[in-house]
Parts: sequence; C-alpha cells; structure tokens
Amino acid sequence: MRREFRDLDGIEDSIDTPRTSLRQACLIGGNDSAKIIQLKLFLFYVILRKAKDLHPPIYAVPEKKAVLRRNRPQVKLYFLEDLVDIEFGVPPVEGEISFRLMSETNDTLTRSKIEQLAIKIKNTFGSGNRYVWRKGKNMFSYSDWPLGYQLQLLVRDRTDGRDLAEKVLSLQNHTPDWSKANYAQNEDPLSAYPYNPGTEVVLGETKKKYRRRPNVDVRFTAAFLFLAEHPNPVVLYDSQLLYKNPVVRS
Repeated sequence: MRREFRDLDGIEDSIDTPRTSLRQACLIGGNDSAKIIQLKLFLFYVILRKAKDLHPPIYAVPEKKAVLRRNRPQVKLYFLEDLVDIEFGVPPVEGEISFRLMSETNDTLTRSKIEQLAIKIKNTFGSGNRYVWRKGKNMFSYSDWPLGYQLQLLVRDRTDGRDLAEKVLSLQNHTPDWSKANYAQNEDPLSAYPYNPGTEVVLGETKKKYRRRPNVDVRFTAAFLFLAEHPNPVVLYDSQLLYKNPVVRS
C-alpha cells in the first residue's frame, strides 16, 4: 500500500480527490469485517494492480511468429520457482523448455495424439510433487534438429542436465545420443554469476540488479502445444488452475 500510494505521502486521508479516495477505499481498518477486508484486497490486488502480483508477466508472440521452422507443432514446458522460496523484492525464477514434433503437422495431429502427449507429460513431469528443475550456472545443451531438439538447459551439474534432457526426449520415445550433447562450465562461476549482484539506481529508485543464472529450483507448472497459424495454444497440462480446458490437470 505504501509503495502504491507513495505519491500521496504527506497528504492526509480524505475522499476529496479520486486518488485519495482510492487509497481510502483500499486501506484496511482495524474494525473492518472479514468480508470488507476481502473486498478491499480484491480492489487493491485485482482491480487496481490488475492481478499482476498473482502471476508472473505474460508476453505474447505475434501470430505469424508463434511457430517457425517448417510449421511443425511446438511443445513448451514451463517451470516456476515455488512461492515460499521467492525472495522479497526479487521476481520468481522461471524456466522454459521447448521442442518440436517433427513427425507431425496440423493435418496429421489428432485429438487422440494430443491426449496421449498430455498424459505422458503429466506422468513424466507432473506426477507426485511435480518435477523440480535444479537451475544453475552451467550450460547443458542437446541439439538434434531432425528430431526437433535444440535444448539449452542451465543446470548445476552434468547429471542434472542428462536427467532433464532424457526426460524431455522420452516424451517422444526418443533415446538420447550423447554425442549430440555438450556441457559448459565457467571457470569462476561465483564471480561471473553472483547470487546477489547488488543494486543500481533506475529513474531515481534503488533496484536490485538482475540475477544471472542463479542456483534456484523451479517446479513444473504447465505445458502448451503451439500450432502454426493458431495464436492460441492448446493447454496440455495445468497445475495451477490458471487456464481453461486443459487436456489434463494436476
């Protein structure tokens, strides 16, 4: 509240102007009932702040650029840092892995095939407490474009990279060819990618610098299927009840 209405610092509470009225409407009083508190929280977080505190930013892809590379269907797996692990003032760490279904096109892909893929994703990444990707400072890459892979995975060690790549390939019943994998490690990772890079002044405000390659666990949350010429993806899997009509849920 203080940050949101810091432009009114020093101005007494009133309903004389729209801005002060809004602050007064959002401010929770000691005698407010539970219902009134709920309404004020809804006004502040959902109406005023447009629910941006409740989910990470979403950036859309123009329709003509949503799927490239011969218009093959594209699968994207999304991971997100657990709410309890997020540090105050630092945005949650995200993870994304994508690959292509090179043996399929919009014409050959059926509802039955999509359901089978969604179930396999749920069983591989969504079972139990859901798969945790141990993101780190080292790069594990796997490139096999004829089969639809160009993976670049930030991990903490080679074993993590092999395990994650193997699970991704298993979704299409592919066996890894480790001659197509590479593992790169910085000679001084703590200096190259410090966990706490410090702060900087941006437009008069002190902000934390962006953390590059932090050692943070991110948990599997959702999967989507993007089809050529269709801007809205098929939701294959949803663990957070955020999307309509997923093929499978957690």
